[in-house]
Formats: sequence, structure tokens, C-alpha cells
Amino acid sequence: GSARWSVSVGAPIIAGPFLLTDHLSRTKQVLVQDKKYRIHLITCTGKTLWQRELDGPVKGGVEQVDRYKNGKLQMILNTADRVYLIDRNGENVTGFPLSLPEKASAPLSVFDYDGRKDYRVLVPTVGARLLNFDIAGKVTEGWTPPRTPVVCTLPVEHLRIRGKDHLLLVDRNGGITVLDRRGAPRYTPKLAVKDAARVIGLEPGLEIGETRLIWEDVERNRLRGRLDGPVDTLTLDADSMLLNLPRLYPWAGTTEEPLPHSVVQDIDLDGVKERVTATTDGHVTVGAER
Repeated sequence: GSARWSVSVGAPIIAGPFLLTDHLSRTKQVLVQDKKYRIHLITCTGKTLWQRELDGPVKGGVEQVDRYKNGKLQMILNTADRVYLIDRNGENVTGFPLSLPEKASAPLSVFDYDGRKDYRVLVPTVGARLLNFDIAGKVTEGWTPPRTPVVCTLPVEHLRIRGKDHLLLVDRNGGITVLDRRGAPRYTPKLAVKDAARVIGLEPGLEIGETRLIWEDVERNRLRGRLDGPVDTLTLDADSMLLNLPRLYPWAGTTEEPLPHSVVQDIDLDGVKERVTATTDGHVTVGAER
């Protein structure tokens, strides 16, 4: 039967639920952060494995990496001042946490360009720069930290088009910057996303200019624009379209969105989807998704 449980973390929840894969059982674990900045890792059966304090609120999402290339997964996340790489027991991995030279303005992104687990960790900063580290916590060689015209509050996206890597940043004024793997400009978009309340996703095109960005304006209209210019308003059933989007910004703006947040997934691999909810009063609840 479907998992059903509720766990109290002892303080109001401010971020999550984030679902992480347990590399041993392949089931999902639930991570939340409370008001005291503690993160809690809970199994699919409702057992709290550990909790530990961070130095501030988690920015955006939580990613998983296999740093030692042995099938074991670690979680990577950032606060404004630090990047944490944490193993399944809640311990810091060597080289972390990393103190950032200037505050992060957005969630980090992790890219494995060549599928060899030689990860790159990219962090936009309040100085409108883009920092780039390897998974040992060292500054990436050959990277010239680029500046965007304005601060970026969204994570960097990676697109591989015609065998070339493109790093795409959207800044707070809706300007779009496209860089190569070394941080040099790769393409100058004509599109600017003015009055964007929320960037929703990306549709990679066959050419970089045909790649489309989808966003919502302050009046909640959904718009879609090609990087080479033309913009159209989305009248089609937006939600069904969004489900098919290859890339989403699932945590865009979540820190401002009120709880409860919930995610739906089969966390215990019993063939039935569960709804995992984090509530403001500090509970993680799991129930059958009707």
C-alpha cells in the first residue's frame, strides 16, 4: 500500500520538500529545511536519518552528484555564503563547505558536460558575476568569471546544441546572456524578457536562436519568445504544455511562495504515487495521491 506518515521537524519549515535518491534502495528521501536553518533527511517510510544546521536558508533546489564516481550520491546545495556537499550520513565531503568570495544571488547549477562526472558548479553572485568550481571545490581552470549586465536570481541553464555547450543566464531585468564553457560570450540574443514575473522554462531549438524561453509576466500572461527575437502569447493549455517541457525552473521563486509546498512522486517504489507535503507548522506528511 501507499506510504502514509507525518513527521515533525520541531520548527516551521522554510524550504522543501526536495526529493533525493537513496543510492542503495533507489527509493526517494525527503529533505526539508526549518526556520533554524537545520536540514532534515527523512526516509520514504518516515524515519529521520539526521539533521544538521546550515549557515542560512537554502537557495532554490538541491542537486545530487557522484563525486567519487563509485555510484554513491552526495547532495549539493548553496546558501548565500556557502556551497555544501553533504554525504548520505549528513557529513561534509572533503573540500566543503566552500566559502563564496561574494554572496550568491541564485541557486547553484551543476553540469556534467561530457557525462564523465567531471562536474562543474556554477554560482551567480550579487556582484553580477558567475563563479565556477569543480567538484573538489577548486576554482575551475581557464574560466574567466563573466559579468552579466544585472544580477541573476535564476540558476544558470546548460544547453548543448549542435555539439556546442551554451550557458544561458536570465538577469533580473530580463536580459539574456549566452556563454561558452570558458565564460566567453557565445551568442547575443535579441530577446529580452521584460516585466518577467517568473521564468518558467526552456525549449531547446535546433539552433541557439530557435531556442525558446517561456515566462509569465506580472499580469500572469504566459509568453514564449525565441532567442533571436519573436515573442508570442501562449494561449494553448499552458499546464499540459509545461508538463512536456524538457527543462523547467522548478524552484524559481519558491522561497517567496507560501507553504505548504508539495511534490507528487512514487517515493517508495510501490507503483503508487504519493503526495509529499511540507507545512509551515513544521510537519512533513506523506499520503496517497488521489
